[in-house]
Amino acid sequence: MNAIINWVDALTYALFKVEIVDFFKKVSVTKQDIKTAHKLAAKKKLIEATKKGQSTLSKWSNSPALVEQKLRQLLMGNLLTDFKSEINSWKQKIKFAKSMIASAQALEKSDAGDPLDTTNLSKALSTYKKCRTIIDISLVNQAIARCEHKMMKYNQFRTLFTEGQKYCQEKDYKKGKLSFERAKTLFPIPLLEEAIADCSGYIQGQNQYELALEKAVNLAKNGEFKAALNVINLALDKFEREDGQTLRGTLNRVMQGKDYYSQGLGAEKSGNLGQAISFYQKSYQLLPELTETQIRLAIVSLKTANWQQAIAHLQGHSGEKIKYLRGFAYLQQGDFQQAEVEWRSLSHPQVKSQLEIVRTLRGRDRLKLMLSIQQLVDDNNLDNAGAMSRQFLHSYGSDTVVEANLNNHILPRLEAKIWEGQDWPKIAQITEQVWLKNGDCKSLHNWAIATYYNAQINSHTRRDWVVAATTALANLERDPAWQNIPWLPKISIDIEEIFSHFLATLETAIDSLKDDNLAEYLKLRDQFRLDAIALKLVKKFPHQAAQINHLILLPGCYHRYRHQFSNIKIPQTSNSASTETNILPALYTSWGLAVAAAFDGDGERAIQLKPSQSYQFNSSQKNEYFAQKFVAYSEGIHYLQKQRWRESIAALNALKNEWRSHPEWHRELERLCESQRQALNSLSDHLAFSDFWYQLLGTEASCSYWVESRIQEICENLQHHKIDKNRALSQLRELQKTDSKNPRLIYVIETLEFEIEVNEIIGLMPSNLNDAVRRAKNCHNQKVKRHIAAMLIEILIAGVNEGKMNGETAVQFARWAHQICPNDPEFVDIYRQCGIY
Repeated sequence: MNAIINWVDALTYALFKVEIVDFFKKVSVTKQDIKTAHKLAAKKKLIEATKKGQSTLSKWSNSPALVEQKLRQLLMGNLLTDFKSEINSWKQKIKFAKSMIASAQALEKSDAGDPLDTTNLSKALSTYKKCRTIIDISLVNQAIARCEHKMMKYNQFRTLFTEGQKYCQEKDYKKGKLSFERAKTLFPIPLLEEAIADCSGYIQGQNQYELALEKAVNLAKNGEFKAALNVINLALDKFEREDGQTLRGTLNRVMQGKDYYSQGLGAEKSGNLGQAISFYQKSYQLLPELTETQIRLAIVSLKTANWQQAIAHLQGHSGEKIKYLRGFAYLQQGDFQQAEVEWRSLSHPQVKSQLEIVRTLRGRDRLKLMLSIQQLVDDNNLDNAGAMSRQFLHSYGSDTVVEANLNNHILPRLEAKIWEGQDWPKIAQITEQVWLKNGDCKSLHNWAIATYYNAQINSHTRRDWVVAATTALANLERDPAWQNIPWLPKISIDIEEIFSHFLATLETAIDSLKDDNLAEYLKLRDQFRLDAIALKLVKKFPHQAAQINHLILLPGCYHRYRHQFSNIKIPQTSNSASTETNILPALYTSWGLAVAAAFDGDGERAIQLKPSQSYQFNSSQKNEYFAQKFVAYSEGIHYLQKQRWRESIAALNALKNEWRSHPEWHRELERLCESQRQALNSLSDHLAFSDFWYQLLGTEASCSYWVESRIQEICENLQHHKIDKNRALSQLRELQKTDSKNPRLIYVIETLEFEIEVNEIIGLMPSNLNDAVRRAKNCHNQKVKRHIAAMLIEILIAGVNEGKMNGETAVQFARWAHQICPNDPEFVDIYRQCGIY
């Protein structure tokens, strides 16, 4: 076999100045060396990579013969040219890195070793680190370690030095000296010697001060405030420190506060209650923690019959004494119920007997109040009768007689009287209360009318008008009273005309706020949109609306009064795939405003109105479940429409398992994803987006796009030598498991299989030419067989044309080609000329 190889080398060298077998070996070694250089460069070992590269390139002639040029192109393409450019780039980086190293070394050398001035050392370290991002050499790594170690010691020194200065400022010289001494072990600079000496001079005075401070604190704890003050004053005269000043201030405050308290007691005892109050208030300002001051203020208020003030002084305090005083104040005010609450838990026997008297008085007062209410009704004093009735119910709780009198007699007569006065704020308030109580068509109608007139004179009540009027309009067919709508001159009612006219009126009123109060305008517009959309959907799906007493409640009204009404029937979303049929129940959820905005196509506002930034789906709460799904879908398509797909990820990923229930959502997202794909440019964006799209929808289009993006990634990795051809082929075949019919994938795999097979056959030639021919002959890929045969024929023709190949050699090349590709029409003439046919 070696004889054959030597013969082929000698033959090809004699003919073409190329030893063909040696050439194949050289190509293989070169490719391996270039890979090695690339690996070194990837690790930033540019000097080693450059040396390896230059050594590799030096083995190749700059002026190759024609046949060598063709073989180079066939086997290596532009590999050598590209590699030469890379080496030049590495050289430039090395040159730049060396200049940075020189600059860093100069900065490091200029560091004076002063731990309080790290400017040059910091710059040197920063420069070394920047250099390391370009090149990895031991010189730089050692310099970084050296500078970091020195900087660490500098920082430790500065921390200790700053700590010592802080302690000295606080006049804690013992701790300050300790910090300075620890700093000295790192850098014994002259400044430290001075600082330590200064601290030593103050330590004796500090020790004496701290003993005095401790003594003063103990005296204060024992209540000897004056003695404590004398001790701390003497100590501060010799050694002034903040904690001593604080203690002195506290002692002065306590003594002054107690002095004011004592003066207050004296003034109170002598009957000078005004002066007593003044002293107690001064004491309280200085010592708010002294509960006795508040108690004395309450007692003085009781003495002056200022019952409410007494209660205020005792607010927030507890204890039997305080409860007794507070109960006494309530008793004097005639609030027997509250007095009973305060005294109920007191254990003193005398209080128990007083409590029985309170209960008797409470019963008499209750009867007296009922008689007063009846007298006010008889006198047609309805305002006071209503107020007194509400006061009665607040004080004594539920009472059927008082409640019946209030609801059946006082309020109806009061309502009629109020309408006559046209006090619209008051009318709106009263009609709202009646509506909440009755929940019927009449009270709803009255409330809507009142809110309309009130909104005309008080623009801040427009939201009340929106809530009341939209709900009234939803019940229009149930309410004959709507024939008297103020803004409609016609007597007969065209329901559709009312709808359109009313909505236009509301929109105009809301729009008038836009320039004056944008925030209020947006809130009102959101509220109006919520109820306007609900109003339109109610006409299509009346059974999907919330109801009470057979009246429809629109979402705005429901949200406002759901706690007042206990028997509201809440609609539930259905399993229908239609979005529209489920929107109305979703409007009644906490996500209602966002759902309305999304349904109206205002995705940006829907995102702003979400009650939560994250989606937490709970299928047991059907309405909330659908509402969140719909807002998430709307958020996703909003960002996709603006081609900001990354912002849609969180919302749409939350919906991954929902597409079967909503095919129309699926179709729209597929369309928008296709549009987003067309707007992307970089491969990294395509890879990321194809992942997102494929995982989100899993459609045929997303699958094909995902595969094509991966194909492009593999091709680029192969082109930049990040992977070899076998690895690339393995990755491509893995993609076939996902999309086996992708035409581009099939083409790239076939091309790569061809290149690998050809290179493997050529790689066999240097060591075993017969095996190479046999491998080509047995290959199942016709393109590979034809390519190898064509290469042999091309060498044959070039040798004959240049007169450097004799007949025997030409016939041998033809036989090899014939063994591999015997029936190719293009080669038949050559075979005949060589006597094979």
